[in-house]
Amino acid sequence: MLNTNMRDTVLQTRVRLARNFVELPFPATMRGEDGAKSQFIAADALAHSRIGQQYAMYRVYDLEDTKKRALVESRLISNDLLWAGEYAAILLRRDESVCVMINEEDHLRIHALRTGNALEETAAIAYEVDDAISSAAQYAYDSELGYITSSPANLGTGMRVSCLMHLPSLSRSGAMPALVAEVSKRRLSLKSAYQDGKEAKGHLYVIASQGTLGQTEQGLLEIMRDMIIEITSRERASRELSLLEEDSKLDDTVMRSYGILRYARRIGEPEWITRWSDVRFAVLAGMLPIDLDRMDNLLVEAKPAHLELAAGKDLSPVERDIQRAKIVREALGA
Repeated sequence: MLNTNMRDTVLQTRVRLARNFVELPFPATMRGEDGAKSQFIAADALAHSRIGQQYAMYRVYDLEDTKKRALVESRLISNDLLWAGEYAAILLRRDESVCVMINEEDHLRIHALRTGNALEETAAIAYEVDDAISSAAQYAYDSELGYITSSPANLGTGMRVSCLMHLPSLSRSGAMPALVAEVSKRRLSLKSAYQDGKEAKGHLYVIASQGTLGQTEQGLLEIMRDMIIEITSRERASRELSLLEEDSKLDDTVMRSYGILRYARRIGEPEWITRWSDVRFAVLAGMLPIDLDRMDNLLVEAKPAHLELAAGKDLSPVERDIQRAKIVREALGA
């Protein structure tokens, strides 16, 4: 039986709920007082709930640029929110595992994140925030259409479930095009997380639900769960086959990447993602005694805005490449 967490393939789970308040127009057509009211309703409802002390509200234009970019890098907020106007805001949990976007495409976009394959747990966290706000505010809801959202694609549950997956063996074997087609038949999408031309950098992919009308929250979670189990099974089988074949070229590739990361003094983000993927594969294959959690944390820590936050100042592209190489050397040499 597969390990239920499936950390070898699933790095992160995200659940998003789209909600709108019944008495207000959608953000695209709202006036200033409507935007301010949407902020107040959400913040006041959450503040007076039992989980209210875990959250703080920030207006987007008050956040430092580096912090905003870091939140985008962490998949907590969207790029669109940064351009959503003066009434765009967030309710951020203090451990930064949950973020409620206010006045982006909908009045609320509740984002909950968990490490690994944690569909039920992540959904439960999102529901908790959803219930806290809805207990004091009325959502726009139709008995036939479900939650009313600005995009017809989100009608119904308003839920979108996604997982970030590392699939180096399937990607190297050329199996991805057929897998993408198969996934789409189940009302899911599978796309590269970092695209460079036709290549998926780092063999990282995002699998996500597509549409919610006519489905239940639990049904969406079950479809995603079954597909992730299937993909993980195939990735593990492909990994085992490549190791049984004792592919010296593959061994050389991943160990070269380890050597580069262990001693490089500068490394750009595109190369870093590729080398990270190689080393993570080597860790999973038992070639290198490196902690898997440390490897996965590095993927975020080495992103541009996170590097600047850690340094406490703005960095030039060259300085970021130097800082990235430094933290990676320290992590792999520990």
